[in-house]
Amino acid sequence: MTRSALKSNMLEVTNDVSQLVAANVSFLTVGTPSKANGSIDLNHVLMATQALGRVLRKKQGYHLVAVKSTIVPGTTTAFVRPCLELSSGKKVGSGLGLCANPEFLKEGTAIKDALHPDKIVIGGIDKRSAFFLNKLYARLHRGNVPPIVVTSPETAELIKYASNAFLATKISFINSIANIAQHIRDTDVNEVA
Repeated sequence: MTRSALKSNMLEVTNDVSQLVAANVSFLTVGTPSKANGSIDLNHVLMATQALGRVLRKKQGYHLVAVKSTIVPGTTTAFVRPCLELSSGKKVGSGLGLCANPEFLKEGTAIKDALHPDKIVIGGIDKRSAFFLNKLYARLHRGNVPPIVVTSPETAELIKYASNAFLATKISFINSIANIAQHIRDTDVNEVA
């Protein structure tokens, strides 16, 4: 899929932010490491949003920004949106679209998970943003589109946290079962799992 997208010029990889003028969609996929107090560090999101906004200031026509970074509910609306509007000089909803579009990647299978997601969550600021991103995923997955959940940005952001928490709960639970299985003869925790 990636190879064909590159060959057909649907996908181009670059670290030159100025080339985003030619794109219709930009994905913000920067890290949000934890601070010492447990909150997330939004510095990378801020820098990427400002850089993108400065480029979009020069762009004519509609452009969609999809935030894939793990961010607490409300961040796309209350933090990314004003930063993007200020740096681009445009208003979200007219010439600028914005969505929270979390990723669900597992360690060791990130590329497979990115190319073949089990679900796609689109938290559109408005209907046009959500429709535009939905249409892009339909083109990328050509008939094999995974289930798509279209919701508010805040709900999309919370879905990501809920998914992470549920995965951690499953891992913790099966570890507890494995501890019990060690004390019971002829049990196989892999079969239990």
